[in-house]
Amino acid sequence: MSISNDLVWDIEPGGFLTRSERAERFGGGTQSGIEPSNRASTVFLYTDPAKGLAHGYNFDGWSPDRSVFFYTGEGQYGDQTLSGRNASILNHREARRTLRMFSAEGTVGRTQTKQQRYIGEFEVDRDRPFEWEIAPDTGGELRSVVVFRLRPAGRTFARSREDSAHPISPVTLAEEVAPLEGPVDDVVEQVLLERTLTPQFLHHDEGKLRVAVRREAELVTRMTRYLRSLGHEVARNKIVPAGSAFPLFTDIHDVTGSVVYEAKASPDRPQVRLAVGQLMDYRRYLGDSVGVSALFPRRPAEDLPALLALAGVALSYPQGSTFRLPFE
Repeated sequence: MSISNDLVWDIEPGGFLTRSERAERFGGGTQSGIEPSNRASTVFLYTDPAKGLAHGYNFDGWSPDRSVFFYTGEGQYGDQTLSGRNASILNHREARRTLRMFSAEGTVGRTQTKQQRYIGEFEVDRDRPFEWEIAPDTGGELRSVVVFRLRPAGRTFARSREDSAHPISPVTLAEEVAPLEGPVDDVVEQVLLERTLTPQFLHHDEGKLRVAVRREAELVTRMTRYLRSLGHEVARNKIVPAGSAFPLFTDIHDVTGSVVYEAKASPDRPQVRLAVGQLMDYRRYLGDSVGVSALFPRRPAEDLPALLALAGVALSYPQGSTFRLPFE
């Protein structure tokens, strides 16, 4: 069946149309989230947060300022690619196709047929068409997903229920936040909550993660109290890198000494290397005026302090009731 330019789109933003009704009038399939029409010059897009969460992280929805609608690409298993139906979104201008978005909302009467509310027409952002994020697939394995940045192409129906739960930041945002305080168990719960916000930690063994976090939390709590006993102002940093939905949190920011600490439960080689990578990442966003130091429960053995020095990372650890502070 050939594509026709004579089909008139007469659905206003906010109106309802089931998939079957849309397919009958304007063509296209009824099963996929991305449905290029075989009758009209249109790619129909469907978003359903409840269904999307079952197949991994769902970034779909409006940015905080409602200028961008994030839309996660197709592919339930393995890394997504910019081919197939995903390519029909990316290349819609070249193909002279419009993008029309629907959001699942309720059912038709007492049937199981989902009602679809028309959100409006969109186009891919010319300057920044998509971002890559990390999310688990349907089988729970971490993979790369493409998240399209769609701009409204006319009037749209925008409500808070369509806001993205994990909007992707267009620029890097960094701010100081309150340090972790309170009983260690409470601190552990806070850190676990932060870590489970990021997909990288979703599938760690919960018991082992809790033990490691508790050791780190005890070390952070002791160090924070010691710095404050010296009269230092202590905070943390919350960093949301450009193109990412999830924040990074530093363990300790000694504002007075201008040092950021990354605490690790063990001074073994894997943890030392992990600390180096994290601190170098933080330093990119916080600037060279802030020193960085790895914080361990004891001094690392063998050649590991030399590795830290080579990377420009200082070293700190307890010395009785005090701590060895960096840059002293």
